[in-house]
Amino acid sequence: RPLRYSSQKSSILHPIADSADVYGSNHSAIWELKWISKRSSGEGQPSESKRTNHEYLVSVGSDGRVLEWSTEKGLSLSCTLMLFKHANRHPKCICETTGALCIDFLPQLSNRPNDEDISHHSSSSLSPSTYLVGTEDGRIHRCSYTYMEQPLETYSGHSGPVYHIRFSPLLPDVFLTCSADWSVKVWRKIADATKVKSQGTFLEEKSFRPLDLLDAINDVAWSYTSPTVFASVSEDGRLQLYDVSKSSSEPIQTLFSKGVDSHIGGQHESTFAENPTKKVTRRPAFTCISFNRKSPILVVGDTIGNVFVYKYN
Repeated sequence: RPLRYSSQKSSILHPIADSADVYGSNHSAIWELKWISKRSSGEGQPSESKRTNHEYLVSVGSDGRVLEWSTEKGLSLSCTLMLFKHANRHPKCICETTGALCIDFLPQLSNRPNDEDISHHSSSSLSPSTYLVGTEDGRIHRCSYTYMEQPLETYSGHSGPVYHIRFSPLLPDVFLTCSADWSVKVWRKIADATKVKSQGTFLEEKSFRPLDLLDAINDVAWSYTSPTVFASVSEDGRLQLYDVSKSSSEPIQTLFSKGVDSHIGGQHESTFAENPTKKVTRRPAFTCISFNRKSPILVVGDTIGNVFVYKYN
C-alpha cells in the first residue's frame, strides 16, 4: 500500500498518510510510484488566474492496476486509470490480469515546474497526457489519462518482465526499457503516414546486451545533460555507462560492485561447497540508478543497503 512521509517532520520513520484502510487499493505488491501535478479550476472559476495545482500519486501493482491517489487530504483513491489483462490467457489460468511493474509519464507531466499544466505544450507530438506501463509479460503499453478503457497501443520486444521505463528528459519521443531478459532497449517514435492526425507509434530502435551478461537488468536511467548518454545496473552487480555518440553497441565503461565474503554452511547450503565453512565471494546486485540533473554524477544502490556515487567524464 502507498505510504506518505515528510522529511520535515521530526520522525521520518512514521508516515503522515497511510492508505491501509482505503477501499479499492492495490491488492498485491506495488512496484513503482510516480508523482504528477495537475492544474484545475473550481466550478464557475474557469479563469487561468484562479486555477490551482494539485499533486497526485500514481501506483502500479502486481494486480495489473494503475491507480491515482489524491494527496489533498491524506491519501485517498481518486480513480483506476487502467487495468491490464492477459493478452492470451490460457482457459485454465485463474488469473485474468497481468502484473504492472513500471510506469513513466512524459517529462512535462512528472518532475516538472509547478506552473506547468497537464495540457502544457511539449516538443513531443505525443499527447501530454501520455504515459507508458511495462508489464510482466514483456509488453509496453501506451496509455492516456483521457482514455481509460484500454491502452492506445501495445509494443512487444522483450521476452521477460519489463522492470523500468524511462522517457528521455531531452528527447521526449525516445524512451528506454530494461528487462529480466538481460537487455536494454531504445524505442523511438515514428510517424504513421496512414493516419492524418496520428501521434505516431514507437518502434524498437536498438537493443543493448553485452555477450557476457547473463542476468536481469534491474534499472536504467538517462543523463540529464547529454541526450546520448544513459546507464544501466544489473543483477550481477554491474554498472554500465553508454554513450551512443561514441559507441553504438557497447558500453563505454563497466564497473562491478565489490564482492562480499560470506560463509557457506547450514543444511541447505553445505551441498554447494566441499568445505561447509569455506568463504565465497559474491557481488551484491545493483538495484537502482539515478543521474544528477546538473553534473556528470550518478548514484547507484545495491541489495545490501550501500549507495555509491560515481563521477564520469
